[in-house]
Amino acid sequence: MSKRFSLSDIKVKVSSKLKDRSNDPYFIKKADESKAFLEKVGFPKELVNLKTKSNN
Repeated sequence: MSKRFSLSDIKVKVSSKLKDRSNDPYFIKKADESKAFLEKVGFPKELVNLKTKSNN
């Protein structure tokens, strides 16, 4: 029998020594591709409705 995944199994380390990658060309390209895809295809209405319901 396989073990089920749970969030308690995740070990997270937070470090203040991480570099800022906001100007990294790879991430800029990925963000631009994602934006273009969402502009072309649109955001799922189901998720937009969930977002607006959670804000009320």
